[in-house]
Amino acid sequence: MTLTFDAVSEPRPGPKWAARWRRSWPAYEAWFTARGGDQGPSRAECAAALARYMPELVAVHRRLTMLAGGSDRAARFLSTWCPPRYLGGCSIAAAADGGEVRLVRNYDLSPELNEGLLLRSEWTGRAVMGMVEFLWGLSDGINDAGLAVALAFGGRAETARGFGVTTIVRYVLETCDTVDEALAALRRIPSHMAYNLVLADASGRMASVELSPGGGIRVMPQAIATNHQSGAARADRSRFTRTFERHAHLKALRAGPRTLRRHFREPPLLQDRYREGFGTLFTAEFDTKARSLGLTMGAAHWDQALDRFVERRQVVDYGAAASPAPLPERAARCGTRCDDDAAWVAWARIDWSSPNCSSKVASTLRSSCSASAIRPRSRQLRARTTLTSNTEDDPSAQCLSMSPRTRSSTVSACSKRPSPLKTLARFLSRETCAKLPSPSSLTTSPSACSKASTCSGTLPLACAALARSAMACSLRSTGARCSGSVSCAAAGAANMHNRAATTAIPDLASYSSCLRIAL
Repeated sequence: MTLTFDAVSEPRPGPKWAARWRRSWPAYEAWFTARGGDQGPSRAECAAALARYMPELVAVHRRLTMLAGGSDRAARFLSTWCPPRYLGGCSIAAAADGGEVRLVRNYDLSPELNEGLLLRSEWTGRAVMGMVEFLWGLSDGINDAGLAVALAFGGRAETARGFGVTTIVRYVLETCDTVDEALAALRRIPSHMAYNLVLADASGRMASVELSPGGGIRVMPQAIATNHQSGAARADRSRFTRTFERHAHLKALRAGPRTLRRHFREPPLLQDRYREGFGTLFTAEFDTKARSLGLTMGAAHWDQALDRFVERRQVVDYGAAASPAPLPERAARCGTRCDDDAAWVAWARIDWSSPNCSSKVASTLRSSCSASAIRPRSRQLRARTTLTSNTEDDPSAQCLSMSPRTRSSTVSACSKRPSPLKTLARFLSRETCAKLPSPSSLTTSPSACSKASTCSGTLPLACAALARSAMACSLRSTGARCSGSVSCAAAGAANMHNRAATTAIPDLASYSSCLRIAL
């Protein structure tokens, strides 16, 4: 499990950016089309929104679109006006004392879902350096005025009319010198989702801001942020991201600018659940006085500055990170706290191709499926079922398998209960499964779903499990057939084992054990 980091300097968009586009666009295009991007605003509407809210970036957007080939889809994607949903996880804090100022962030995600690009540019005439997202937006960065910004997902999947937050961060760094100027820009530019930003400038001014979907901000009292927001709205997957634990730690932390980074390299801020899609890929420390960045990636470290930027490459291996506890141990610890989410995801993550599974694992899963703790969320199931897993209680964190007889009896028992398992069994009908590619094209066991009927009732998750192969749901080749519910099931079942399947739907696959099934 590796990620290649590149440090690239290109003052104006040119061949280096174009090469990056050619490399990354196929996966982004698959995600964009699968998540309804073609049904979004027109090219003219996107251009009008950019001209209204961020006119300083119009010429840059035009240049990038030309380098990308000039298509309508590329222009709309690059505008990030009303884009599909996407998520992420981070911890951020800023500290200032005695003339020293630091902004530090951990970027938590799967290595499969980060571009690994540190770019120094001068696109609008000023120097900006930061980690790239969506090919020209920024997840964090610093400019030549000493203004630093970093973002974190706000914890809600709600969307509204607005821009992708990475473009907003790019705009702030291209046009603002101070935190106060940045706050003024953020008040007038709408974000399409809930996000949290932490800002710091060379004067020592700091701020934490909550962006609301569709526009509006709330300035928080302390310059820290994780993956939830204040207010009554409940944060999605809060146990999985451990956002409240991390936030409480930051709130109580008493660290100066020079020691802040050290705390981000230790639990609970440092995450090592890479195989679950939530590990710390890098820690970025911005020094607003020196206009510099210290980037720690696993055991590697770079020191970069706007006036001393060095192009380089680093391959980081996250495979040696700590693995989850064995399944029986985790399931036993879970006990009656297991809920329908964990049980549902357990079945979607079964590796049907592996013939060996201990009877203890089979017994654990069989008892968890029939336990009274697994109950439906009737309000959600009446109209729209959203299934999520908090992997700290997830008994399927490791690869599961069992014999066909055990599998059949266990899934059959689960499908008889009024739970999301039964809901999915009803949805994955014979007709739905028949639309999937033939089992002979799959890398998983052909016997697991040799007939379309195995996807109804008896083995309700066989088709979802088969989606561990990219060929089970190639978004580019099957188009609309893999949109909506089927593509969501495929994304979750892929479980981060296949780059093509997971990068196609990053808002789901960013949490490898999260399935969102819209019925």
